[in-house]
Amino acid sequence: MLNLRDRLTTYASDGRTAYKIVGALFDNIISRLRRDPRFRAVSVFDLELLLADARVNAERQVMHELKDRIHLDDIRDDA
Repeated sequence: MLNLRDRLTTYASDGRTAYKIVGALFDNIISRLRRDPRFRAVSVFDLELLLADARVNAERQVMHELKDRIHLDDIRDDA
């Protein structure tokens, strides 16, 4: 029989979800900027380059917050 820690390990986040979350956020930001006439002349590549450091910092912060966290909604009482 597995102990509680072993049972919950599969539910713990390893932080990799952070990259998807931050990626989606920054893709949305760039998309919104492209709709603004003031930014239409700026290429997507240039926008990504301008936001690169902010994106990496956001990934690190979100990863730190998600790492080793267990969401109660994900835990079922199967026992």
